[in-house]
Amino acid sequence: MGTSDVPRPIARVVAALSCALLLTSCAEVGDVVSGDRTRYVVSGASMEPTIPAGTRVWGSRVDEGFSPARGQVVVYAPPAAWGPIAEALAHRVIGLPGETVMCCASDGSLVLDGQPLVEGYLAEQEDCNGPMVSLCRDDWSVTVPEGHVFLMGDNRAYAADSSDQICPPAAGEARCAEHANDPFVPISSIIAVLDP
Repeated sequence: MGTSDVPRPIARVVAALSCALLLTSCAEVGDVVSGDRTRYVVSGASMEPTIPAGTRVWGSRVDEGFSPARGQVVVYAPPAAWGPIAEALAHRVIGLPGETVMCCASDGSLVLDGQPLVEGYLAEQEDCNGPMVSLCRDDWSVTVPEGHVFLMGDNRAYAADSSDQICPPAAGEARCAEHANDPFVPISSIIAVLDP
């Protein structure tokens, strides 16, 4: 039986359960339109201004062997080492396997393989376009391992993303030992790509 053969009330239940399992920040959810598309409601501020809180967005589920592209906004299951953040999050692909992401250039922008990264989609920030402003540092550099990506929210001050997991050894914060060196998301943890 195909998706179009599923009675509408059952499709709504399946969509609601999918949202609960895939994106815990969903406040409401729409119907699954086909076997690979789902509508999500983003309730957090981490992707503003690109995706304002409360916005309904469509995403296409990804298959095994999926190759992400820089700039895509993806729904993913965060690594267990990140702690109980959520069952799923949505952030933008910044670094791909083998690339080095560094914070920050003199203008506050991220540096990708030695070149400043132009990110016209970012929310205005006072200090830098690197990690969350509360932890804003300009002294980190990471190389993305094979099979992983480095993900960041567009509203860096409110994004519990890959950069939030970085803690330089000199920082001396208690949370450093818990999260140090684990900022990467396995590509196999990506669930969907949100429509542009």
